[in-house]
Amino acid sequence: MRVRRMQAMVDSIRSFEFRMSHMRRYGFMLLATVSLAAVAIAGVSTPGRGLLANLSMGTQAVAAGTDLEDLVRREVQRQLPSIVREVVERSTPVAVEKWVRENPEKMAEALSGMIQRQQRAVADEAEARVHAVEDTLFHAEVVPVAGNPNGKIEIVYFFDVNCGFCKQMDPRLAKLIAENPDVKVIHREVGILGPGSEYAAAFDAGIWTMAKDRYFDVHAALMARKSPLRTKEDVDAFMVAQLGKEKAAEIEAAVLSQEGPSNAVHLVNANLATAAGLTGTPFVYVRKGEIFRGLVDDAALGAAVAKARAAL
Repeated sequence: MRVRRMQAMVDSIRSFEFRMSHMRRYGFMLLATVSLAAVAIAGVSTPGRGLLANLSMGTQAVAAGTDLEDLVRREVQRQLPSIVREVVERSTPVAVEKWVRENPEKMAEALSGMIQRQQRAVADEAEARVHAVEDTLFHAEVVPVAGNPNGKIEIVYFFDVNCGFCKQMDPRLAKLIAENPDVKVIHREVGILGPGSEYAAAFDAGIWTMAKDRYFDVHAALMARKSPLRTKEDVDAFMVAQLGKEKAAEIEAAVLSQEGPSNAVHLVNANLATAAGLTGTPFVYVRKGEIFRGLVDDAALGAAVAKARAAL
């Protein structure tokens, strides 16, 4: 009696396992078939029918010992991209317009995400261009350096003497230098705001190479000037007032010759600005700190210096 009871229990368990196995296999096939039939009924012809036809071989696959779930999964992966593509191609402009009108919040979300991705991509590319020329940016052998020439905190500063934001940035950098004796600021003047800016940048390079002791006084006067220097004549008149007629004429001749150290400094700054992808001024890069494109306040500048100092 005990043996018969044990055998009955074993038979029941085997029967239950057999039913569950078939439910799992045929249930999965039924779910896939119904789902794909719905896609086909919605307007998909060839790909949908092809997939259904392939899935109809499921019973034969089971009989042959093939895992039906694996068969369905492979077939769905193979066919689904073409099904989706056909659905999209069958969508009429009217249907698309209707969906857009009925789902403005989804469109706004999608556009916002796209814009953010594009902005991140542009920012990443711009930062990569700066880092690609980083060592050259901070090579200060032939360009003006404000603050401590041996300072551990290095800042490169691109500016245009006619840039209003640069005129606001300049005193903030001067304040930073006064409060941080380990800071040095590398001046790289560029002329991006017209002929007056271009000529002034070349002339200032000449001052640095030919009258170095006057450079920072002239620079401060330039950045404090309210009206722009639009032409060569404007720049010449300003420089005569600052340097005297004789010294100004000497530097002017060197600049116009487009030869010598002053021309080299001017060209290096212009080429570096291009290589780094600069599109405007001011540009302030605190090495091991932050990159700032545009005017930056004292707090952000101080935080960048603190970050750079902590990284030393």
